[in-house]
Amino acid sequence: AAYEICEKRGYYKPQVEQPQYSLLAREKFEKDVQPVASRLGMGLVTWSPLASGMLTGKYDDGVKEGRFAQMDWVRDSFYTSENIERVKKMKSIAADLNCSRSQLALAWLNHQPGMSSVILGATRLEQLQENLGALKVSIDANVDQELKKLFRI
Repeated sequence: AAYEICEKRGYYKPQVEQPQYSLLAREKFEKDVQPVASRLGMGLVTWSPLASGMLTGKYDDGVKEGRFAQMDWVRDSFYTSENIERVKKMKSIAADLNCSRSQLALAWLNHQPGMSSVILGATRLEQLQENLGALKVSIDANVDQELKKLFRI
């Protein structure tokens, strides 16, 4: 709607959209956001690419104190027994690619059509360095399909 209003009135049109997107939050992005952004030629910069840390594997053994434990919507959206099992299954895929689960999740996002950039939520230098390692991970069609099947929508 904003794009059409700007176009009609001669304003500068939006150039980028910032949706939530991760292996654990795919449906709205893939069914609604990405097709429209592609049609309009808009860039996509996603937030919460690691699902508030869930895709890192740090919650494999339960939620400890911290930001994740304090945010009900995050916990309710991501912390399910099914998601825990999915994230654990990422270990073997990541091992085959010689990377971490964080790097795998980020590399997968970078591989998706129309992706301009991914907003990282690192709170420590070590996390940033870990995340930047995703730039060295190559995702082929087989890995893409394996992850889409594991995190089906």
